[in-house]
Amino acid sequence: MKIGIYSGQIPPSIFIDQLICGLAKNDCTVYLYGTLKGEINHYKNLSIITRRFPRSRIGNVLSALWLTFRLLYNNNYSSISLFKQMLYFSINFQLRKPMIL
Repeated sequence: MKIGIYSGQIPPSIFIDQLICGLAKNDCTVYLYGTLKGEINHYKNLSIITRRFPRSRIGNVLSALWLTFRLLYNNNYSSISLFKQMLYFSINFQLRKPMIL
């Protein structure tokens, strides 16, 4: 089973760290997502995979462009149909204004 956990920061808190190690011992592949804060602890269990997010805006933009490139050229999806879906969802997306009490 594959499990993804967004911790917010890597290394995670002790509770999340123990949760990850317990899941990995039970034959689960655990993906840990977050930004790097301090030194990364390398897990001895190979079924724990860390995915780091960049902290800066330019890093986020470059990461988004890279992931979009990988999505378009590495999958079997048609690029045109993917852009049609993105356009459909962006037009139908409406921001709701917060209610003022």
